[in-house]
Formats: sequence, structure tokens, C-alpha cells
Amino acid sequence: MTTKSASQYSNRLSNVADSRSERSHGTSSLIPNFKSSDACQWRMVESVEPTEIVDNWEHRLRAAMTKLSSSLDESMKQSRLTILENRVTQLEDSSSTIIASFAPERVKLLKAIPVSIRYTGDDFVATFFDATLSASGDTHEEAFENLKDIILSIFQMFSEMHSDTLGPLPRRQLAVLSDFLQLDD
Repeated sequence: MTTKSASQYSNRLSNVADSRSERSHGTSSLIPNFKSSDACQWRMVESVEPTEIVDNWEHRLRAAMTKLSSSLDESMKQSRLTILENRVTQLEDSSSTIIASFAPERVKLLKAIPVSIRYTGDDFVATFFDATLSASGDTHEEAFENLKDIILSIFQMFSEMHSDTLGPLPRRQLAVLSDFLQLDD
């Protein structure tokens, strides 16, 4: 603080003290408003009686907390609603079906293969989760047929290989596929 601004500050404080003694009790006050490190400006603000603060603080705090709680509750409800709407859209864009035949291929189907098909926004993806196999297509039917081709190709290829030459995932996929399919001789 420069010497000039220090003396101005001191004079202002004297003026504030004088004006407080001349005024009636608690109507307004001068308070410092520091805009930079060297200068201080003063502004007038309305005062609040101390008893008014003490009497109303609980009520004001409760009102503010209630308003905040309502706002948070509404925000959380809106967020949950958005999540649920997105989930419903995903469910509407997906379906389940089964592979019941590989005809005319020479593969015997031991039991129906469950398939999940979902729309991803760009294409459809058909998945046989048990064997960790998926295929995509531009249409629901194309994704389904592509998955059938992949299942058949993987099963035939892995069946012709010695199990010791397969890694852990292909070995598991062959085991799962063997529960559903059998090569016709």
C-alpha cells in the first residue's frame, strides 16, 4: 500500500466512524471494496439488524436446504429417467432367436443355438454368447446368416485340428460348439 493510499484509507475510516455516530442505529454502512492491491474504494450497503439475522437464520437455512434438496432430487430423477429411456431403446433394438438348422450343410444340430441380435446404430450384431462368437450385417437377417456361417466355419476348422494346437479360447469355443453341433459323416 502506498503512503497516499494508506492516508486515504485512514481518513475514510475516520469518516466511517464519524458517520456511524451521527446516524441512527444500523441502517447502512460503508464497507471496503478492494479492486487491486493498491487501491480501495468504498461502497454503501444496507445493514441488517443483528436480531434479524439471529431470528431468521434457521428458517432461511431450512428453506435453502429444502430448495437444494428438491433441485437435486429433480436432477437425479431426470438422470435416472434418461438412463431408463436409453435402456428401453436398447431393448427395443434387440431381439433373441435361435438357430434351428444348418441345412443343407452336413452338420447335425444337437440342440438349438440361442442368438441375440441388436442394432448398434450403424448395423446389426448377432451374438452366440456361450461360444463368444459374433457377426454383423446391414440387416437383422444378414447378421443372423453371417453368424451361422461363422459358427459353421469355426466348428469345422477347429474340429479338424488337434486340440493341443488350439489356444485356450479356441479350445473353449470348440467345446461349447461340440455341445450344440456334430459333424455328419
